[in-house]
Amino acid sequence: MREKWIIALAVTGFAVILAGSLFVGLYFFEIFESQILPQMANSNQHYPGLPNITIANVTVFHHDNPLYQGAYKPYVITTNLTAQDYHSSTGANSLHISGWVNNTGDGTAYEGYLLVVAMNSEGKAISTTQSFAGVTAHMSVGLQYTFPYNGSAITNCTITPFYLDLVDFQNRPRP
Repeated sequence: MREKWIIALAVTGFAVILAGSLFVGLYFFEIFESQILPQMANSNQHYPGLPNITIANVTVFHHDNPLYQGAYKPYVITTNLTAQDYHSSTGANSLHISGWVNNTGDGTAYEGYLLVVAMNSEGKAISTTQSFAGVTAHMSVGLQYTFPYNGSAITNCTITPFYLDLVDFQNRPRP
């Protein structure tokens, strides 16, 4: 009989400790939510040197043209490409591009690169190439690139993959 009282007392003590810690936890979470979060949201008013950054999705145009025709030739396309414009009040602007390059053809694509052209209200903000090496037949390569730029926000960008169908031992001109 005495053992049952000890077990009941232990269970009751455990329940009291658990309920008390939940109560204290909820109390501190309420304080955090009502006082600290608004302070964090208004931190730019207290620290005017912090930059304001706006993030906007950018329209992406894909130009996936088959460069080589015939059997056992590569055909590289871009899929699920997204672009986001990180526009800062300090002028440290960048365009983030992520997505996939897929070789849907039967041959290996060598020395691949993407031609990225991004436009803003002043004209051409970015015109650059970014290498993705090569892609074997029926394989994909994930991409993530960041391009800094100056000027107003990016309105759209065009991404075109280029590649060779053979290993370039003779230094052929790129397409």
